[in-house]
Amino acid sequence: MKWILLFCWILSLPLYAIQHVDGKVIKIKDGDTFVLLLDDKSQLTIRLAYIDCPEKGQPYYQAAKDFTSKMIFGSRVKCEVLKREKYKRSVAIVYLPDSTQLNEFLVRKGLAWDYKEYSVHTRMQLLEIKARKERLGLWQDNNPTAPWAFRKNKKVKK
Repeated sequence: MKWILLFCWILSLPLYAIQHVDGKVIKIKDGDTFVLLLDDKSQLTIRLAYIDCPEKGQPYYQAAKDFTSKMIFGSRVKCEVLKREKYKRSVAIVYLPDSTQLNEFLVRKGLAWDYKEYSVHTRMQLLEIKARKERLGLWQDNNPTAPWAFRKNKKVKK
């Protein structure tokens, strides 16, 4: 039993950051993507790790984008960049000035899904389950469509 618990705990740890960056948030693209202005005046597009917010055209898209904007626009944030992805975005865990993790906060508020395809975080799963039970944010809808399913359906319809 101890080995199972240890294994589960290890799986819930974040991957090691490949880079630590901080800067000022200068643009919100959507609920889980923004632009960071670094001290050297270069810009980095950040995609929040382990979560997926509603896409444009989905219910709660604007609510997620507005929440992210309210929380970080114009603020300095710290980012643990885990990887660079195919769209040249840096996938990161993002910390607010008070050290709150933005990625978890969006899931806790019912404005994002635990992105199961990329997440190994038991904590993120538990936050989503709690938000669902409390019918927070997008979980007020009876059967919300996950963003990855929404994107797939859009491709099929084209």
